[in-house]
Amino acid sequence: DRTHLMADRELFDYALDQVVRLTNSSVGFFHRVSDDQANVILTTWNAEALKGCTADYDASYPLGEAGNWADSVRLKRPIVYNDYQTSPNKRGLPPGHSPVLRFMSAPILEGDKVRFIFGVGNKAEPYEDGDVVQLQLIASELQKILAQRKAADALRASEEQYRRFVEDDVAGVYITTPDGRVLTANPAFVRMLGYESLEDLRGAVSDPDRQLYVDPERRAVFHRLMAAQGTVSGFDSQVSRKNGGTIWIGENTRVVKDAEGRILYYEGFAQDISERKQAEQMKSDFVSFVTHQLRTPLAGIKWLLELVSQEPDLSEDVRSYIADAREADERLVRLVNDLLDASRLERGKLTITPKEVDLAALTQSVLDEMQPLIAEKGHRVTFQPMALPPVWTDPQLIRQVILNLVSNAVKYTPAGGAITVTIRIPNFQFPIPYLKNIASEPQSQIANQKSQMLEWSIQDSGIGIPKTSQARLFEKFYRAENVLTIETEGTGLGLYLVRLILEQFEGRVWCESEEGRGSTFLFTVPLPGKGKWG
Repeated sequence: DRTHLMADRELFDYALDQVVRLTNSSVGFFHRVSDDQANVILTTWNAEALKGCTADYDASYPLGEAGNWADSVRLKRPIVYNDYQTSPNKRGLPPGHSPVLRFMSAPILEGDKVRFIFGVGNKAEPYEDGDVVQLQLIASELQKILAQRKAADALRASEEQYRRFVEDDVAGVYITTPDGRVLTANPAFVRMLGYESLEDLRGAVSDPDRQLYVDPERRAVFHRLMAAQGTVSGFDSQVSRKNGGTIWIGENTRVVKDAEGRILYYEGFAQDISERKQAEQMKSDFVSFVTHQLRTPLAGIKWLLELVSQEPDLSEDVRSYIADAREADERLVRLVNDLLDASRLERGKLTITPKEVDLAALTQSVLDEMQPLIAEKGHRVTFQPMALPPVWTDPQLIRQVILNLVSNAVKYTPAGGAITVTIRIPNFQFPIPYLKNIASEPQSQIANQKSQMLEWSIQDSGIGIPKTSQARLFEKFYRAENVLTIETEGTGLGLYLVRLILEQFEGRVWCESEEGRGSTFLFTVPLPGKGKWG
């Protein structure tokens, strides 16, 4: 570009005057080299040496015709010719200039390519080592200056691109202090909260935890997660706007620290998810209404089937039909109950009674309950509980979590498989969020934190889960592709309920798996006195 070329010429003109004076030369020059290293392009000669000449600037010579200049390109080191006129590779000076007796040049590199050839000529005495050193020193300084200029240009371009991206982004981008005060934000974030400008927002909101967040407890959860993990992802909250209305936002935030580990600020982005929340609420209300309406007739069907099955004169075929109908009715009842539980959890309407729970004893009772199915499939189940502190959770809900995970392990492990259940105190406070594979995260992010949780895990030798399915395992109604070939009657609600239940206690659930080589499902629950309910 011409702007940079003019700046280069000004820089080199000054350098040429200096090197001509220091080496007692009469002419100095710098020439550009094409990006493909195939051509030398005449660029400039020091003005004093070219008085009366008709210099042909920007003339381009293929490297094979560029004479001694080409040697600097090919060898990438200083070149000295003290008998230039007898050199077979000499390249003449611009028209009108007197012949050159001596010649010396040095390359200026950019990475592994020669960007310029920089040199002097026409000295009365032969060039000596000291002259070469002077030329090389100035060439090295020029190379540094050009590299710094390029880095500065790249930084400015990156900053400009980032600024345009942030300014034009439809998502709200922000930087806040740890206590939530907005330091800076893009226009989308300001508009999202109903303010006219960033200054308007900062002036009006002095206590974000109380002025912005409708539920202060939700903000308290945010603070606990940031303190524990240094990041939150997909964090949904209801916030107040300037006009008194409210919207739902989804936040993704991370902490930024200095080299000593001190917190500098939080940075993140937020999106208005009010429409999504409204749709979810309508769907949840519809599901709740329908399932409530189904409960009564299903209970009536079950009662009638029980009554009919007690008739003494029924044939074996009829008894078989009744047994099939009762099994179908029970599946429907389980589905209705799961839908109701999910609806209540989504709306925060499920009654939760947390207390101290012996997780090992509860796990053992679930394994005992599942023993007939385990024995039928010939699985080898290993569970060796350690002496561990109790957890703080609802025993009925956490039992539902364990039962679901054990049932899945038994169901999706081929006959004669191995299942191992483990409970331990992890060396980190919170695991990687359930939508991520823990194996893909830097261990430094999860290690060396004081534990406030117990970790429960179940490992099986089953069919495993495809990588493409793992990110969606805990979504509502989702089932992995390979599962459908084995078990067609699942609803895709089990793992979704597991996630909703554990989130009630600020626990997390995630999966580590490789298709064809089994799966490990893990979850955490808080110790007494920790977390939201402690």
